[in-house]
Amino acid sequence: MVIKLPSRDFSSSNITIFIDQLGRLYFITTESDDEIVRTRYPFTEESVLARLRTSTFCQFYDFTHNATSLLYYIDIGESQQIHAQLGVQSTTSIDIIPTIQVSCSTNNLLELEMSQTSQSLANKKILLISQVMTFYLQPSIFHSDKDYEMVYLENTGVFTVELTASQCTGPPSQTVVAHFSVGCPPTRHIRVRVPASGIEQCQQNTNFTTISPAMSEESSQQLMEYSRSKYGCPVPAHFLDSFLPTLQLYDGDRFVENVLENFVLLEVFNRSDYSYIATMAEVDCKQEAQNWKIMQERNISSPSPRSIVWGPHNYVSCFSDLDNDNVEMDLTQQYEILNSTGRSALRWPSQTKTNLYLFDAIIIDPNYSFCTLTTKFAVLVHGKAASDNSSFVVRVILGVFAAVCLITAIMSYIHFRGKHIIELEERAAEEEAALKAHMKRLSLRRQTVANVSHNGH
Repeated sequence: MVIKLPSRDFSSSNITIFIDQLGRLYFITTESDDEIVRTRYPFTEESVLARLRTSTFCQFYDFTHNATSLLYYIDIGESQQIHAQLGVQSTTSIDIIPTIQVSCSTNNLLELEMSQTSQSLANKKILLISQVMTFYLQPSIFHSDKDYEMVYLENTGVFTVELTASQCTGPPSQTVVAHFSVGCPPTRHIRVRVPASGIEQCQQNTNFTTISPAMSEESSQQLMEYSRSKYGCPVPAHFLDSFLPTLQLYDGDRFVENVLENFVLLEVFNRSDYSYIATMAEVDCKQEAQNWKIMQERNISSPSPRSIVWGPHNYVSCFSDLDNDNVEMDLTQQYEILNSTGRSALRWPSQTKTNLYLFDAIIIDPNYSFCTLTTKFAVLVHGKAASDNSSFVVRVILGVFAAVCLITAIMSYIHFRGKHIIELEERAAEEEAALKAHMKRLSLRRQTVANVSHNGH
């Protein structure tokens, strides 16, 4: 509420305003004879009298809100709502009806949408003014044509909001201040979902066979104890099935959502015996997609952590058009970027024993989060392909079985053929005997007819 106080006239235009430690207001002037005069202004008394004289004084009964947290965290694409409610006298003049005033930081880190409703209570003597404020961050702030670090710095920081009951006076506690930390929430991280079958198997086994980076000779294989406390339970997978992990977003131990955006995998032991089921052409890339070979070659001069070699800061989509149409492209290469709805996935090699793979998973989509989201997880690939010796035995057995079947078929044919021929010969002899008997009867009948005719003459 703005209160107009009585004016004060001074003989000199050279006036200095002074407030002492007790909050008392003084005017300091210089008279014509250079005498300094200090005049106290009764600010407290005049403000009380002005409030008593004014007819526009309004009184609120209650000012409530849900801004109870000291600090709210907002990441890319997220929002936070604050509800505030003001109860006032409904008899107040419409020209000075109280409202909930919102004052925001000037850094414009967050967007604001507001909606307000009012409701009369207690026989229309109390007016409840409710206001909903939604603070949010745009879902797409990073673009490939802009510097990642510059955009990051421009869009992160602390955003402050102050809520007050405008045109009304009340205790200092009626002013509400909320702070928003725009950036990466401190406990945000990702995990890989492990099915129940994998957890049961993990509780029974902690020792798995891993293969050292050499991988070229059988002697390079060694038995290593897998750390469940460090990496969690391995995800089970059959070597004949394609594999796509399910990444999940957590704040502390609270599940937030399944990750749908792009991520990449890299085997910690440098194993490269797995592959991808889709090519760049099969996922409709318009230019060659990034892969680990290209990204590591760019980083060879200054080795960095894997999340720095390839991450949100340098990800470029292959689905955007090239500026130069004359660039030669090989879209038959494997597409190494994965997501929950994409076409690509991992394909395991043929194996004769269970294998363990340990992966780094890195989310590379810059518009998913301000956080660098990485995690390590293991995959226990089970199932065995037929060995050379066993396959030879199988081939021999199948050959013998085929030969027996062929011989049986030939013998059955010969037996059926001979039996059929005998049946045909017997049937032909019976038909010939029947024909001869029939001819004999016809001959006897003709002879009888001839004898009767001769005796009649």
